Amino acid sequence: MSDIPKKDELVSEGLLIEEMISYQEGSVVSRTLLQKDTGTVTLFALQPSGS
Repeated sequence: MSDIPKKDELVSEGLLIEEMISYQEGSVVSRTLLQKDTGTVTLFALQPSGS
C-alpha cells in the first residue's frame, strides 16, 4: 500500500477506490478521505462474507 497518494495529492487526480484500502482478516479498516468542519468522508474495508 505504499503507492497510495498522500491527502494533498487526492484533489488533483482520479483514483480507484479498491487501490486505496484493503481489508485485514478479522478487522475493520478505515481511511479518512476528506475531513472538514462540515463533515468527514471515510472509506471502510471489511472482510468478505464467507472468508
